[in-house]
Amino acid sequence: MSNWTTEDSLDLYRVPNWGAGFFSINRAGNVIVRPDREEESEVDLLDLVRDLKRRGLRSPMLIRFSDILEARVCEVSSAFQAAIDEYNYGGRYRGVYPIKVNQQRRVVEEIVEFGAPMGVGLEAGSKPELLVALAVLDSKDAVIICNGYKDRAYIETALLAQRLGRTPVVVVDRFRELELLIKTASELDIRPHIGFRARLTSRGAGRWIESQFDFRSRDETPLISFVTLGELLALAEKWGWGEEKRRKIFELPQSFVMADIRTRSVLERYAELSVRWERAGQRLEQNDLWIAATASAAEAVLLTTDRDFQKLAPELAVEWLDPEFLKGLPKG
Repeated sequence: MSNWTTEDSLDLYRVPNWGAGFFSINRAGNVIVRPDREEESEVDLLDLVRDLKRRGLRSPMLIRFSDILEARVCEVSSAFQAAIDEYNYGGRYRGVYPIKVNQQRRVVEEIVEFGAPMGVGLEAGSKPELLVALAVLDSKDAVIICNGYKDRAYIETALLAQRLGRTPVVVVDRFRELELLIKTASELDIRPHIGFRARLTSRGAGRWIESQFDFRSRDETPLISFVTLGELLALAEKWGWGEEKRRKIFELPQSFVMADIRTRSVLERYAELSVRWERAGQRLEQNDLWIAATASAAEAVLLTTDRDFQKLAPELAVEWLDPEFLKGLPKG
């Protein structure tokens, strides 16, 4: 150990990799901080802690360097902007800081302040965090991403924030949240900003189909049947939808896992349901049978506005959605 050097410590702890020019080790073997990456502003952390103790402060201590926060916010935004320019991307980068990462007031306020020129917003995972975001975020074009558990009070607060000039985006995780959001927005006469969580790695004919829907280890995977997609297109044709609305139908597979009806498990379940209900003197439309067979084979809950599917209970888990809640959605 007598031959151990500062360079050995830098290499062992990979300081240059994570330090990013802000942190290093000096010749005394102490960790140093350079808030602006300049040697002239170098601070020995051990000397700083000793000095603070002499002033009567007790450990543990939380030491924050605002210059580092500012630099990191700017660098992240600049990196995305450089990629946008390089690939001629038509959109823009909207960074958000999750308040849950560090809820200290000064940290949140400084990130908002430093990120204002780049439109950096905040992410709230609860109603208290949403109230914090509304209090400190007034940057132009910045968004508030609303995640976490959403009851009516949370959704109302997010929607009413739009009247204060804020831009809250309520991220929907469950169909029940979407129903509550639309209903509340209708009552308040506010057109909501809605976000959807999507798995970018999900593909229409993924490995789960090959293994007969072996995806139960995933949490609430949203599925849509090819039959349902066909029915949507038929409605678009019937109602004379324009090209833009039709295009959005084909974008659905990007947010859902497409359930192929050509798998053995779906075909066998279709045959069973078809014969069973015919013998019982009850009939379902062919498309409904295919959708029911798909949901049954996948052991999924079928969300529908069609009460005919309730004939299949309790063999099939069905949740009925009242279509009336869609009628009051503000236009525009």
